[in-house]
Amino acid sequence: MDMVIKATNFNAPVIFLKREMSQIRKQFYTAGDIIISPDEGNYLNRSDQKIMRQDVMGSILIINEMLRENPPKELENIPLYVSNGAFVENTEKHLNRIVNVYKSIEKGSSQEEITRSIYRASPPLIALETLTNSTMSFIAQYTGIKGNNATFGNTSMSSIHALQEASIALQTAPLVIVNSSNCGGDYSYLTNSSVLGYEEKWKDSTGVACLLLGSQQNDNRTSLARITLVKNGFNVPNIESKGIERTWSELMPDFNANVLICSGAYSENENQLDIDYCKKVNANVYSHFDAYGNMGPSNIFFGIIKAIELIQEGSAIIDIVDRDVFGRESIIRVEKC
Repeated sequence: MDMVIKATNFNAPVIFLKREMSQIRKQFYTAGDIIISPDEGNYLNRSDQKIMRQDVMGSILIINEMLRENPPKELENIPLYVSNGAFVENTEKHLNRIVNVYKSIEKGSSQEEITRSIYRASPPLIALETLTNSTMSFIAQYTGIKGNNATFGNTSMSSIHALQEASIALQTAPLVIVNSSNCGGDYSYLTNSSVLGYEEKWKDSTGVACLLLGSQQNDNRTSLARITLVKNGFNVPNIESKGIERTWSELMPDFNANVLICSGAYSENENQLDIDYCKKVNANVYSHFDAYGNMGPSNIFFGIIKAIELIQEGSAIIDIVDRDVFGRESIIRVEKC
């Protein structure tokens, strides 16, 4: 079943800082962050803000803004699916807690005593700061959505799973909300570079985006475009190899797209290799890496939003291809309504 895109919203990274991760190895990366304006932040309870990551706050705000502009009937019953990427902010704070706990453990302590010390040192609300489904929980709390929901994580492939679940939900629900939430930064860099291996000109960002999806075009809302294909490959990642195999063309139903949007790279070199590959099957290739870097699951939703922009400029078919950190590939086709 085609999914009709009724509305979108996003908060893109706008602040980029170069961060040093290893003096010995001379490793640096560029971190992108979003801005939450004070006026927007006042909407959230102060007690909640203390435990919310930036991507969680950003997700709540963009969904509420989208719903204000496109108020649906029976909001409570709308399904909500969230794709979650990196989910730890202020890595140094969390690591210091662990270090301090082990410093305080007396020599000869039993495993039971060590475990008890760790639990005592863990803040009671740390789960709300770091659980992958905290984004979904806070969105539901601040929007009043009580319909079917799920969180998928924590690579960019989670957005494919969220869209596939949305397609199933639209068989019985008139509207579905999908949201992507990625908390970039040191944790994201440390996690993903340990899988791929460090490369120069690494760029990793926080980014959030949301879509309001429907199954019909003949309602009161304007239809921006329709998603006609959501497909992922089934190659099993080889955890012993860090090489990248680009086989996106095998997922494409044809080569009729006006533009091919690609994502998944964490470095400039990897991004250029992606573009070179894509140009072999389509002369018009777009990547948002130069602007934003890698945004985990938000790569795909930002690709869909870019596809809508290109359709409004005259394109008819846009293919969006992505690769997650484990090399799993996917494709989404967006077409003019």
